[in-house]
Amino acid sequence: MGVHALQPAWGAQPIELAVLSSQPDMVSGGAALVQLNAPGVSGWTARLDGRNVTTSFRSAAGSDTLVALLSDLKDGKNVLEIQVARRVRGRLELVNHSLSGPIFSGPHVRARLIAANGTADNQVILTYPRYSLLELWSLTKVSWTGYEAVCAERAQSLVEQMNQWLNNIATDKAAGSASAKVVRNKPAELSDGCWATNGEHIVERATYGGPRRCNQLYPAHADPRIAAGDPWPMIS
Repeated sequence: MGVHALQPAWGAQPIELAVLSSQPDMVSGGAALVQLNAPGVSGWTARLDGRNVTTSFRSAAGSDTLVALLSDLKDGKNVLEIQVARRVRGRLELVNHSLSGPIFSGPHVRARLIAANGTADNQVILTYPRYSLLELWSLTKVSWTGYEAVCAERAQSLVEQMNQWLNNIATDKAAGSASAKVVRNKPAELSDGCWATNGEHIVERATYGGPRRCNQLYPAHADPRIAAGDPWPMIS
């Protein structure tokens, strides 16, 4: 979660903006859940790249803060401003990335791993429902506590599996290279896959394109280089 507060020179209460759904520079899928804390401030307007989004903000359950699901974000930088009497009192930059990635991982990274090492068995790619932010918005009634509860169980399970993987590597005293130990100590239940919108966990190796179920549910869209004719996989 990223927080930005802007304190005006005349000493009025600061306005705080925070992204609840990700880091501000790691938004994906064109949508972000944003929190606004503006105690004692009235007559404000919210503008996203000049577009008035004031009515998107709603009172968060059990809190004095406001929350908005901001959608239709363009790829790259998007600027949210809170204005009072035409003066900017709060500002937040959101950097949106394509669902096809990579933000910090994805099929592009896998192709490079295979080209360099001959394998990508030290990587796991998991995909969640792309509408999950919209779903959380409707299910939790704009409650940060509810949002956290929806995500916590799955996140905790993944963290525990990662910890098990690292512990397995640390206690592996058998012969073998470091990369070999990483691969052979990966927990069996930690593997590529995706979650369908009904909660079904589908386990299958992640690939770029093809008839697999995860690809059918969440197709990876081509980027400009592929559209221009570059072959896949791209490793440069």
